Amino acid sequence: MNAKQLANSRTKKIRQLAEEAKQFHKEAESARAAVEAGVLNALEKAWQCGKRLNRIKQIIGHGNFLRWLESNLPTISVRTAQRYMQIDKASPNATRVSHLKFDSIRKHAFSFIPEKERPKLEDRHKIPRLMHHLTVVNEFFRWKRRRDIGLIEADSKEERRDFKPVFEWMRDNLFSDEP
Repeated sequence: MNAKQLANSRTKKIRQLAEEAKQFHKEAESARAAVEAGVLNALEKAWQCGKRLNRIKQIIGHGNFLRWLESNLPTISVRTAQRYMQIDKASPNATRVSHLKFDSIRKHAFSFIPEKERPKLEDRHKIPRLMHHLTVVNEFFRWKRRRDIGLIEADSKEERRDFKPVFEWMRDNLFSDEP
């Protein structure tokens, strides 16, 4: 195959790939538009449901609502009902979806994100939140600054008592001469 044939072959391949990319882009945009329309439709339905649930709650009274919800609308969880009702409460003067407050829309949209898979723990032991040592250092300096400017009353005796185990651990583990 000579250089001209190779160039023609590459040009054909590039044109073919460009056409495929163009088609996939068109399909992606179409799918995105369908999803966006679906989300807006779901948001409007959630808002309208929240309006009705808020009216029902006013009629039957605050203390009776959860029991009423569980017995009359068992397919709507308490959390979902609260989220729907909050959409309505946050935008009481809204007459269309575009008038809803952004925070309500954001919270509703996040409800579509599936729960993260969590490991099953034996004996229900909680795994503590990981903490970086700089978190402790930053909190110390915040506390120290508040103490220095008088936002926290200084009590040297109490502070010595509370910081002593921290000081001893740091001395023995971080500042000892041994590696």
